[in-house]
This record gives sequence, C-alpha cells and structure tokens, in this order.
Amino acid sequence: MPRLSLCMIARNEAEMLGDCLRSVQGVVDEIVLVDTGSTDATVSIAESFGAHVIHRPWDDDFAAPRNEALKAATGDYVLQLDADERLAASSVKTLRRVVNRADFDLAVLPLHNANSRIAAEAQVLSGIARMGEPIHLPRLFRRTEATVYRGVIHESVAESIAEQRGKLTALPVDIVHYGAVHEVRIARSKDDRNLRLLRKRIADEPTNIVAYGYLALELLNAGENDEAGQVIEAGWRHIADQPRFRSIQRLAVARAVHALSVGRPDVAVETAERAAELESMGPDLLHLKGCALELAALRAVPEARRRLLEDAIAAQEAAAAFADKPVTERLVSGSTSWAAHRRRAALLIMLGRPREAMTAAQAALDERPDDLESRLLLAEAVLDSGEAARSLHLLETLLVDRPDGWLLAGAAALLAGGRSDATIFFGKARSHLAQGFISAHRRLRFADLARALAA
Repeated sequence: MPRLSLCMIARNEAEMLGDCLRSVQGVVDEIVLVDTGSTDATVSIAESFGAHVIHRPWDDDFAAPRNEALKAATGDYVLQLDADERLAASSVKTLRRVVNRADFDLAVLPLHNANSRIAAEAQVLSGIARMGEPIHLPRLFRRTEATVYRGVIHESVAESIAEQRGKLTALPVDIVHYGAVHEVRIARSKDDRNLRLLRKRIADEPTNIVAYGYLALELLNAGENDEAGQVIEAGWRHIADQPRFRSIQRLAVARAVHALSVGRPDVAVETAERAAELESMGPDLLHLKGCALELAALRAVPEARRRLLEDAIAAQEAAAAFADKPVTERLVSGSTSWAAHRRRAALLIMLGRPREAMTAAQAALDERPDDLESRLLLAEAVLDSGEAARSLHLLETLLVDRPDGWLLAGAAALLAGGRSDATIFFGKARSHLAQGFISAHRRLRFADLARALAA
C-alpha cells in the first residue's frame, strides 16, 4: 500500500498549525515540517503530532525549505498543506482511496478560501462563506528524485513533473484555506512580501513569464496600473519562447485585465486570441474577451454592433461552460458563474431579448443575491419586457448615488404613463452622472430617454 507524507514549511504558526495537523490524523503516514525560524510554540505543536521537524533559516526562498522537506520524506506520495489550511473532513476517505489507487503523478486539488477566520468548514465548502470559486492547485504528487519545487515564491512542482511527462489529474479532495482573509494578509504583511519576492524572482529568472504574471496581478490588485503595464509588456515579449509545459494564462489574464482598465478592448481580444494560439483560452480569458467585445460593441456603429454583441455572448457562454470543470488558473472571480451570467444579461438586453436576460440575471442573483448590478439588470429586463410596475417595484431599493437606478425608474415611469415622474427620475439620474454608470450600456438608454422626454 503506498505511503503518504505530509510536507510543510512553517514559521510562527502556533495559532493555526494544530487544526491543520488534526485534519490529517489517520490519513498521512508521516509529517515532515521545515521550520524557518519560529519563536512561538510551532515546533512543539508539530512534534506533539509526531512530526519530523527540520530547522532551516529563512532566506527569502519558499522553494528551498519545501525541497528540504521532500528530501526528508519517505512516502510514495506527498501532500502539500500550509499551516493555515485544513484537509476537509469530507475528503479524508477520498484522499486515502486515491493514494491507494496510485495511478497518477500529479493531482490538482480544489482549495476553498474562507471569508472569515471563524467560518464553518461546511459553509466554506458550500460557497456560503467562501471567497470566490475554488482554485485548483497542484498539491498531491508522486515523490521522485527528479521532482522539485521551483520559484522563490509561488513555488510549485508542476514544471518538474511536466518535464518528466507525468500524468496529471484532478481529484475531489477539498482543502479549506483560512489565510486569505484580509486581516490575516495585513497582519503578516503578505502583500509587501509577495511584491518584493516576485521582483527578486524576475531578476533571477528574467525570461520566465510565470513571475511576470504573478507580479502584474499583485500590482493590479494594489492599484498600481502603470507599473503593472510595464511588467506585463516586459513579460509578454517572452511568451513565444516558453517551454510547452509552462502556462501563459496568468500573464495573459493580467494583460487583458490591464487593457480593459485603460479602455483598450482591442488589446484584450488580441491577448486572448494569442493565448489560444499558443496554449488555450481558459474561462478567465473567455470572460475577459466577452467583456472586451461588449465594450467594443458600445463604441461601434450600429451596423457592426449586433455582431460584436453576439460574439460577446458566445464568449461568456463558453466561459460559463467551465463551471464544473477543474481549472488550475482561475483568476477572475465569477468568470464561470455569476460574472459571466451578469454580462450575458446585459448583452441580451442590448440585443432586445429581455426574457432571456431575466433568466441570466436571475442565475447571477442565485449565486450573489445582493449584487447591485445583477439586481439592476433584472429590473431592466423586466422593464424591457413591458412590465413597468414590476420594474419600479424592483428598483425601489436600488435608487442609490449612481445614475443607473434613477434612469431605469425614469424609463419605467414613462412607460407607465407618468411623464412628470419620469422627468423627476431623469433629473436625479443626470445629477449622479459624475459617479458614472455601473454598466456602460446605459449611456445609450440615457440618450434615448432624454430624446423621449424632449419630444
């Protein structure tokens, strides 16, 4: 029967380590933990669970201590967990069963980011207390001498296993992660550390686009768009020179996101299509391509608009088709679910198909009941289906300090015959124009309503 080793690295993880190790009791055959300089009870907690603890000074390199753990491990397979993660109780039997089967070299496992330090495991797994969709990460693999971690940060064994032409699979072994919570990241200065180490990784590996992609997304999340653009283009110059096993998805997503943020839908579409030529177009890029085509449609002459809108719908539908498939690079929240449904609703409204738009908007609301834009889209689709009174009822709680709700209320009031109310609502919409529309297509509706009230 194959043996399973849990390999970890840790420093000052006394608060969370015990729960992590309890979650694998009776599942793993050994625990190997490399401590990188703890000053709390991390080591004694690990030893109380029977762990083999190795001491190694921290030197700004995540791969080095992980490889140290691999060298000390004796199992046939290795499970990688961090101290702020747990093996889901519902996955214990599954993990042991798949290891006993031993017919793969690398497995990606779904990781669920909890939205609270105290969130119940079942609620995280169900999505009620989860941040975004599950992320599928390479965390279970066959141990060989040639299998090593690479990268001073965002380290992974995936490339070394790909070089060995190992068999990749996806397994339903759930991991719950409590370290993505905002207060935890701030307390541990994770964001600053990540930026520093990613810049170091690029300096060490100037032609490896993986680090460029990670750094670009970190900068975009931090609002550093100009520097992100420079990093993206520096990395993009190397995309055609990457080995076949190295994914370009992360950098391509960063480039498409940046292009949309600066109003360049043509660059976002070109990026997605270039990625498809070299590798594939995953759900994130399909979703972003759909968003770019939507933006291009709003700028196009009426004769070209319909074709662009239809192409955008096709892209969003293709993204949503990935909903039940394991995707390693899931980088855009909702790209296979609520965000794709929401954009489809907007596109269907623009194409004059309100009944279908209602269904799409409701699908988005089923996953995010309080999402303002999805609620506005549902009210807008109801309006376009001719139900003015119902639309006004839906809009009652959506009249906020943005023009969208007021504009739709004006259009609904006019449809119901209340011209004076429509004029008042339109005036309120105009007073909020400086805040911008939540959905850009409403600029066209604003112009239509202005003409109708002036007639």
